[in-house]
This record gives sequence, structure tokens and C-alpha cells, in this order.
Amino acid sequence: MRKAQKAQVSRQTWPTDVRRWGGPKVREASVASSCTLLGDENDEIIETDLIDLTSDQSDDGNHQILLEGEVAVSHLEVQNESIHIGDCIQVADTMLGKYKVNFVLVKAILRNNRGQKVARGTAFARTRCMHGKLPKKLNELCMILHFSGPSLRAQETPAFIDIPPHSIDGKRALIMTNALYPLHNPKQSTFLGFGDQATRMIAIEEHGTLVCRWKLELHLLSTGRESKVCEEVFSRLLPQEISERMYGADETEIRKAWRGETLRGGSWSPHHRRQSAVQSHTGENQRCRGQQYTLFDSFSCAGGVSRGASLAGFRVQYAVDKSPDVWETYQSNFPGCSLHRGSVDDFFRTVGTRQTKVDVLHLSPPCQPFSPAHTHAAAHDDENMFALMSCFSLLRITRPRIVTLEQTFGISHERHGEYLRTLINDFTSLGFSLRWKIVRLATWGSAQDRKRLVLVASAPGERLPPFPDPSHSDDDSQGLKPFNTIAKVLSQVVVGDDHHDLRGVRHHDPPKAPYPADRLSGTITTSPSGLYFPDGTRDLTVREYAALQGFPKHHTFFGTRTSILRQIGNAFPPNTVRHLYKHIESWLIEQDGMTAYRPRDDEVVDVEIERPRHIQEQRRQSRNDFTPRYEQATAVIGADTIDLDVEMIETTIIDLT
Repeated sequence: MRKAQKAQVSRQTWPTDVRRWGGPKVREASVASSCTLLGDENDEIIETDLIDLTSDQSDDGNHQILLEGEVAVSHLEVQNESIHIGDCIQVADTMLGKYKVNFVLVKAILRNNRGQKVARGTAFARTRCMHGKLPKKLNELCMILHFSGPSLRAQETPAFIDIPPHSIDGKRALIMTNALYPLHNPKQSTFLGFGDQATRMIAIEEHGTLVCRWKLELHLLSTGRESKVCEEVFSRLLPQEISERMYGADETEIRKAWRGETLRGGSWSPHHRRQSAVQSHTGENQRCRGQQYTLFDSFSCAGGVSRGASLAGFRVQYAVDKSPDVWETYQSNFPGCSLHRGSVDDFFRTVGTRQTKVDVLHLSPPCQPFSPAHTHAAAHDDENMFALMSCFSLLRITRPRIVTLEQTFGISHERHGEYLRTLINDFTSLGFSLRWKIVRLATWGSAQDRKRLVLVASAPGERLPPFPDPSHSDDDSQGLKPFNTIAKVLSQVVVGDDHHDLRGVRHHDPPKAPYPADRLSGTITTSPSGLYFPDGTRDLTVREYAALQGFPKHHTFFGTRTSILRQIGNAFPPNTVRHLYKHIESWLIEQDGMTAYRPRDDEVVDVEIERPRHIQEQRRQSRNDFTPRYEQATAVIGADTIDLDVEMIETTIIDLT
């Protein structure tokens, strides 16, 4: 048997003239279903050589397929077959990173600098070779695209792979489609003369038409000679990536099949108007007054995601959490939300097969089993594992357009790989496109130096949004805001704030060692014993912990101090959620072809709000009290304002005409 070869890769733009061998141009594909065929391929990891062509451009700025010194040739003769540009070839013993390459769509045939003839093109793998991340379907493929560069913004063109003649096993027919499985998949009736079913399956495997509905994007950040995957994307092919009309599918109809009718601009409206688009007085498709996208917050805890999403403009419609400790806290902050007080399993039994449809679903299943700090088995590990596996059922019940998920970055470690792969398969088996990466939350506004795995998914028929750009950085070189620091956050907490009981916290005499607070905090945990006030004189108050976690002042908590600290530590920081969800809201509005609601002149009301004079004086005095003690710890006074404390005032305009 031939030894698996190292795949040589070059970078180039998306193939624009993809052709089906032996027929017309090709088209794109979609989702998956059930039925496992043939065995899994053996996985092997071989380094991939990347050839950077970003500097090789034509006069019109397009990247060239050939490197300097390479010569294009008309065709390649292999096993009495002529290989041309546009052919799909079957290849043997070829790896691209950790994925086995089964097929290549030829984009160039050339003689390289060593005088060797090679076929250069885009790599494809059978879905059963995708490490369990895609449903395993007979003759279903996934395109593999590598992007590499010093930053994600610079990654515009994917890599090509070079195949020598001795690794080519002939040509195959390939269909590209965005239709859902099993449309266009080869029918067994085509091979009725091939004996029993097992023999027919082998015949289809070896000779049947191939179908590609998926692509995997691997985004690598390169620093010197090292490259590391920083973001992964599984997505269904898009209509514009399909060149043959007969293999295209209407994405609107695909979405309708998934969730029924969709109200553009948001499913919730105070006026309960159900038209798909609202014609504004300016002639544009404008959202209704008060119209919002709806959210289901699963594993909601004290409402970190719900708070961030509501600050971003979402209507928090449903939530579920099993912990009695958080129920009063959550319901008091979101009285209009339908909170299921019980486990997700209880919720499934309650709703049965009834759909609870929302625009966006958030998933925050318990992360303790996958945390890097979790080094031995615990009593609730099995229960927490079930919570992760329940995501599939939540998707089916809520039928969302967009899904967000956050988890400890430890789930991406190899020892937990099977759980992450199963989670990804839960999405792709329903036709969801998704992307995930480890996010340094400080770049989204958190005052903590904390990393989380964040996943964003889009339902069948929906476009997959990118991740939002960073809003903060540790320098001003990119024109971003500076990191929110301990100093900035604590300077916003003043005497009189809820849960800011200075007498009730432990004071240290003698004081602990002061520390500079013009920096990020460590991760706020459920029992944050190591963090204290910068001057070393006392522990932090509950409100200060909540502020460092990103909660605004008007978010209230109920329970003992221990219970509240656990509620705070388990939360996904609301100010980072706000950054993510503001981006998602803008994306949905754009995809819906809508514009934000703009009130008419006769609807505008000037509202003037003034705090009572004694409250103003109390807050001013508390800031004065804070400053001299804080200067003992650091020369930097966090006098800057912070987006963290956004007090939202909802004004209801009543038309009495």
C-alpha cells in the first residue's frame, strides 16, 4: 500500500467555474439526515505545506493559480484518462492536516519548479472522514478550505492542494448543491444489476455520483513559521456558489420548511402585527415601533445572557434553569419572561412535541466537566453531560434562526474532543451552519482576562453571521477602546448602590498587599476568594463582583452572599453578550432587508430626568471617598466611563388621538 503523502497547498480564490465531469456545470448542497454507510476512515495527522500566493497578482488584482517558474499544461494523462481543469479526481493516500482527502476539484494542471506534472485544486473529503462532525452519508462530500495569514482580516483566499499523477485514481462525477439531503444523492435503483444490497452499496461508493453540500473553513493565524487554527466553520454551500441552476434550491423555502413563516424584523411586536414586512412612511421596509427579535435563554442561571441580550435590544421570551437559587433573581429581573423552573429534561416533558419558536436560542450548558480545572469526577458530571447532549432537542423545539453557545475553552482540548464533535454533529445533522472559536472576552468589553469557546450557528435557509469585530484592545493601535480595567469598573460603584454593603464585607487589619488596578481582573469564579479591593483593606462587595462580571447596576440579586456570588460567577458576562448580540441584531435586520424604526416628528417626546439633589450629593461624596484610598494602590484612577452601566429607560408613548 502506498504511503500517505504530504499534501502541498497553494492559496487562491474560490473556484468560479466549477464543472461536473461528463456533464454541465456544478452546483451546491445542504444538510444531512440518518443512515451510516461503510466504515470510518482511519484518521492520520500529517503536516501541510502552504504556498502563499497573496503577492502573486494579475493586473486586475486577482490572485494567480501558478507560482513563479511554474508552467501551465493542457491536461494530464493518468490510467488512459485525460485530466482537465474542472474535472473531479479521486485521490489516494493524501492528508490535509488531520483530514483525509478523497477527491480534488482540479483548478490548474501545471509543471512545477521541479519539472513534475501535478493537478492543483480544491480538496474534498467524504463526510464520514470528518471526525464525526458531519452525518456520515454515502457519496456525500465536504469541501475543505484552509485560510492562513497574520490576521483574520487578511485571509481572503483559501489554499489549493497539489496532487501528483501516481495518487490519482480516476475521475468522478460531482454535483455541488445547496439543497438539503437527500436531494440529488445517487439512488440505489441506478445500480440494481450489481447483486445484493451490500454489493450495490460498494458500487455506488466506487462509481456513483458524488454530492457536496458542505464546506469546512479552517482559519489559521500564522506567526513566523507556526500556524494555529483560531476559527473553524462548517457551512452549507450558498446559492451564489452554485453554477448550475438545476442543483440550486430556494433558501427561503428551506427556511420555511425548518420553522414555518418568519416575521422579518423580529417575532415580537407590541402591536402584534403579523405582516412579513412593514412599509414605512419613507417607503422603506421599516421595523414596527417596539418590534424585537426574541430569545430563548437555556441554562439561564441569574440572567447574564438575558441581560446582555436585552441591553442589545432583544425580547427575552423564554428561559429555563434547574437551580432554585436563581429563580427569584431571574424572575425579578425579567418579569415578562416565561421561566421554566426545572431541568431541561423536565422542560421537554412539559412541552412535549409542541414548538416554542423564537428568533434566537442561547445555550449555556454546565461547563464544569470540561473545565481545565476539573481534574477528577464529580457527583453531577453525568447530569451535566446530559445537559450538553440536550442541545439537539432544544434546537428542534425552539426552531431558531440563530443560535449562540458559550462553553469553557477546555471542551476544545483533545481529551474532551468527542463531546465537542458530537455537539457539532447535533447542529449539522439538522442543516445548521456554524462557526466557533476561543474568544478573549476582554476584546469584547469584559474587565476579566478570560477565555471562552463561543459558537454561532444559523438555521437552514439562514446566512451564517461572522463573529463581531473586537471593541477593545490593550493598545490604541487599532483605534479600539482600551481594555476595561479593575480601576474603571470599581470607580463606577458608589455608596448607595444596591448590594454595595461596605460594612458587611470583611476588612483586613493589617491590610493585604495592595496591587495596581489599571489591569484586567482574573476570571470571576463562583467562589472568588483571591480577589480583594486594590488597596488591600477589604474584600469586594457583591456589587463590585457583579460589576467586574459585567452586570449593570439595575440587575438585582436574591439569596445569601454565597449563593449570589455563585450566580455571578456562573454568568456569561452581560457586557460581552451585549457586544455579540448587538452584532447579531444588526445582522438579522440586514438579512431581513429592514431598517430600524424611526418615529415620526409627532411621536417624539422630550424626557428630562434629574436625580434628587441628595442622591447626586451622595454619589459625588462616595467618589471623593474612593479616590484617596485608591491612589494608595495605583496611580491610575479609573475615572473613565464604561459601557458597562447602561441604564435603559423605556418610554411608552400612548396615542390618545
